[in-house]
Amino acid sequence: LFNFMDFQGSSAYSNVLTIPFPNTHILVAISFLLFNMMCTAVQNLPLLLFVTFCMFVTQGFRLISKRIAYFAKQSLSSADMESIRHDHQLLTSIVRKGDSVFSSLLSITYISNLPLSCF
Repeated sequence: LFNFMDFQGSSAYSNVLTIPFPNTHILVAISFLLFNMMCTAVQNLPLLLFVTFCMFVTQGFRLISKRIAYFAKQSLSSADMESIRHDHQLLTSIVRKGDSVFSSLLSITYISNLPLSCF
């Protein structure tokens, strides 16, 4: 670990913090690392939100499928199926809205990673 901090040493890993900027000050190297960590956090937040959204939607569709199977076994009237149809339409509209939200978040993620691709 201390070899990473030894910028004047002859170790092969001595300038690992300043690879994009050789022979620079330690503050530049640390600020570069902080910038990279922020870009990584910006990338991971949409992924976390997307996974949470997918889990929510999947659970909703599973519940609707269970209700349809229950009503099919009970052979109830079509009035009972109206509530299932309404819930299904609500869930599909949520998916459409989620698609529009995650499209913009995905573009922000790619734009924030452009500086990382330069190094």
